[in-house]
Amino acid sequence: MKGCYRSQILLPWHISLQNHSESMLLSFVLLSDSCYILSMNMKASFADEHLLNKIQRIVKVGVYELDIIGNKLSWSDEMYRIFGADPNTFEATYEAFLHFVHPDDRDTLNNTFQRAIQNKENYEIRHRVLRDDGTVLHVNAVVHFEYDDAGNVISAIGTVQDISTIVEKEEQLTIITDTSPDAIIMISLKGEILFWNPAAEKIFGYKRDEALGKNLLDILAPQRYKNLFRAEFSAFRSKKVQQNRLELIGRHKDGHEIDTLISLGSVEAEGNTQIVAIVRDNSERKENEQLLQQHREYLEKAKKITHLGIFVIQGSFDKMEWSDEIYDIFKQDKNTFIPSLPVVMELIHPEDRNSLADAIIRAETVTGEYHLRVRLIVDP
Repeated sequence: MKGCYRSQILLPWHISLQNHSESMLLSFVLLSDSCYILSMNMKASFADEHLLNKIQRIVKVGVYELDIIGNKLSWSDEMYRIFGADPNTFEATYEAFLHFVHPDDRDTLNNTFQRAIQNKENYEIRHRVLRDDGTVLHVNAVVHFEYDDAGNVISAIGTVQDISTIVEKEEQLTIITDTSPDAIIMISLKGEILFWNPAAEKIFGYKRDEALGKNLLDILAPQRYKNLFRAEFSAFRSKKVQQNRLELIGRHKDGHEIDTLISLGSVEAEGNTQIVAIVRDNSERKENEQLLQQHREYLEKAKKITHLGIFVIQGSFDKMEWSDEIYDIFKQDKNTFIPSLPVVMELIHPEDRNSLADAIIRAETVTGEYHLRVRLIVDP
């Protein structure tokens, strides 16, 4: 049995069971890129039919056949369970089926069905089911047509799968991606953009429709950084590096450059490896770091001009941290002198030591600022 994953649910897409004595054939096959059962052909004994119903219930797939000429509808047991209908009272017609389609989806579904008959095209469609008790389900329907010798459509054979759980997870994921402050971008191994969330629109200026299908490097990498982008993503694809966080310069739609912090990961989707990039606009942090560095430089200049020194006592009085200016004020060698409160007290004028000790004790127990003038004893 082969299968594929969608929203962490394993759904079978190719099963072949044959029972020669009872002449049962059950086949599940894949349609396009969806993990949905397309068709079933069966001729079964009662026991085999019971097994088939069990399988349908497990995968939440119902099977039906509509005689278009006679407007007669045949449903499997799982169809009745999905639609919440009573097999004893259900009027098996196409119109009765439409009764269970959500009113907001009914016209679209019916128009799709009629157009498919005209064009003689099989189709797949998602829609909602509204049960008589008010419960709303999401289903995926796959329809195939059968024709007479003249090529006229005579019947429709289809499956309906309850995908409510899948849709719920998709909606939860949509909420997460739509509200994320970081850009979430999915690309193929060739660099084609497959997913682009609202934050990506805000950070890079490209609307979703403008970005999808484009090559990531073509629209987001500044010309002088394209080789760097290409090398980093190539290294990640080949798994030659374990690091998945990058700092790269990106390009906005209007041309200005953006400092970005990128986290990379890979996922398997529909048999293909795809790269997921979570991109944070790092420009503000970079600007703040530069501003902080400027302030530090200004402070160092101010300390030298005003002879202002700074010290920090961490936990124990035996350990102190001094700024360079304090070493200059106390006339001590930074490389050999180890500052501590007892040692510092020896450098304070004897008449000022008690005042300094009292101020330090108060600072330990009462929050606030303390201003104190003391005299130092330093070597000339």
